[in-house]
Amino acid sequence: MRIAYHFTIPRPPLPELDAAIQDALRLQTRFPGELNFLYPVKKASRLVPRFLCGLHQWSNLAILDRQVDLHHLYSNEFYPYPILNRLQKPIVYTIVASLKEGRCPLLYRLWNSMERIFRFVRKADLIFVTSNERDGQILSRWGVKQPVVVPPGIDLTKFSYSQESGEYSVTSKFVLLAGSAPWSLAQFKTKGVELLLEAVQAIPNLHLILLWRGVLFEEIQRRVQQQNLADRVEIINHHVEVNQLLARVHATVVLSKSPYLIKAYPHSLLESLGAGKPIIISDGLAMSDYVKKTACGEVVSEFTLTDFVAKLEHLRQNYLAYQQTVRQLDLQQFSIENLVNSYGEIYEVARTRYMRD
Repeated sequence: MRIAYHFTIPRPPLPELDAAIQDALRLQTRFPGELNFLYPVKKASRLVPRFLCGLHQWSNLAILDRQVDLHHLYSNEFYPYPILNRLQKPIVYTIVASLKEGRCPLLYRLWNSMERIFRFVRKADLIFVTSNERDGQILSRWGVKQPVVVPPGIDLTKFSYSQESGEYSVTSKFVLLAGSAPWSLAQFKTKGVELLLEAVQAIPNLHLILLWRGVLFEEIQRRVQQQNLADRVEIINHHVEVNQLLARVHATVVLSKSPYLIKAYPHSLLESLGAGKPIIISDGLAMSDYVKKTACGEVVSEFTLTDFVAKLEHLRQNYLAYQQTVRQLDLQQFSIENLVNSYGEIYEVARTRYMRD
């Protein structure tokens, strides 16, 4: 079976550092096919409307459609990209980021009322996939028929529990790891980078490690230098052995003002749990439900320095208890094997429907 993996983002300088692309690369080992980036320009911009994705590839997509068995689209939002109507082979549509409860998109209502234009919505071979039950239920309430839930997958064999050097104390250095770097200048605020730098300024023994991915690297360097934080903020902008990095930290954080900006279950947080380290996450992200259920970290309810510092301090005060809880988690649902096998079943269903019709 040959798959075309499509992404609605610009091609990153280091694609293998993006969580959604990581999932596709793992699937690619069993289901070969090329990665295709539908975004019409090289850099993300608010001035580029989503409906333009893929239109510049109009002719090439028709050729690609004849060469593959099906298409797998990764999108941050639930959006009816017009280019999908160009494709005749089955489509597996994975919604990467979290959805917002109670907000049925106008464009989805158009899908239902404009069947002649968006015929692909009515096809039996269009399958929607989300990473969690919360978003699956939201899709069902919006009218999506039988959305499938597939948790993200990480290589659990690469992660092992490690004890930080020295005895833990709330007065000693506390190291926080942050992933999900921004794609644009606006995301320095909306993805919590500015807030994290403010927290480092406010807490003298807090140290921060930022995992970067090539975009706006000079900008984050400039900001760290400008705020005189170079001695307590480390920026990693290259490949790194994540398990070894996690051995240096106490916890991992992902913040976002909007659920659409970040993967619903960020890989950096799953990897942190795999290494026995608790996590901090914004309430709007779907993984916050898992954190609340398992008590494996703290959930930041308000996107403010006051709330973040309060949650961080609570984690620090109770760190050993959090760490013990994390190390008792069963993470097998987040294994690569589960990811690949689950999508393999979805691909087979999509192809069978297409062949039957």
